[in-house]
Amino acid sequence: MTPETKIRCSHCGHRVTVREVLQAGLHMNAEGAPHVYVRFRCARCKRVGQRLVHREAWAGHVLESIGARLSAADRERFEALGPITAEEILDFHEAVEGL
Repeated sequence: MTPETKIRCSHCGHRVTVREVLQAGLHMNAEGAPHVYVRFRCARCKRVGQRLVHREAWAGHVLESIGARLSAADRERFEALGPITAEEILDFHEAVEGL
């Protein structure tokens, strides 16, 4: 079985991107074979669709948006920021509360 390269809307054929995903998760069927369940709302026709993809064929880049990739410089700058701390979250909460 070859890995899927894209998920398309069954109504209009639009390629589904990560921004359109409503829900995704692991699904086990009766035979015990794991699948990835993807539920989405098509940006073109606005209909809700869903797909079951074999776990072995699933690649994390299936839903990756082509335009959303970071340049090397942006990626380095983002990684240098480090994880968001609890203190930063509290500071943000207080700033929003003050608006």
